[in-house]
Amino acid sequence: MGRYSITIGERTFASKTRALEYYKAMLSSYPAGEKLSEVDRRSIIDLAYKDFSGEEVQAFEAETGHHVRGVMVDYHPEFPSTKCFFLIDQADLRQPFSYRLAITGALSDDKVFHAPAATSSRSGSASSRWSSFETDRCAAH
Repeated sequence: MGRYSITIGERTFASKTRALEYYKAMLSSYPAGEKLSEVDRRSIIDLAYKDFSGEEVQAFEAETGHHVRGVMVDYHPEFPSTKCFFLIDQADLRQPFSYRLAITGALSDDKVFHAPAATSSRSGSASSRWSSFETDRCAAH
């Protein structure tokens, strides 16, 4: 692939723009309140964890008990005209997830939108390497 390609899970996109188009089309293909198909759910989970190895994800889940059980599309509670993905945990709690921030690399220690993000240090426990949450829009109108 090209110099600016991006790989998410087993899928490689020629550019971040192509990845954004793919996930925007996925978001648009679901009505509000609907859970994603198994293939699309796996793709969103791969995107959420793209900066981590499988071992790091497993360690985090084992240490914290947090597991993404499902993914659905619905309207953002703070931006009611904006549809976005929601990660659903084992307790059926929903957290908005921004594919745009995950792809563009805006996920960092100080700006994360309900998604795990790599911190500058790989030391410490699994849960200490996952950042806190901050609200932002899921997708452009």
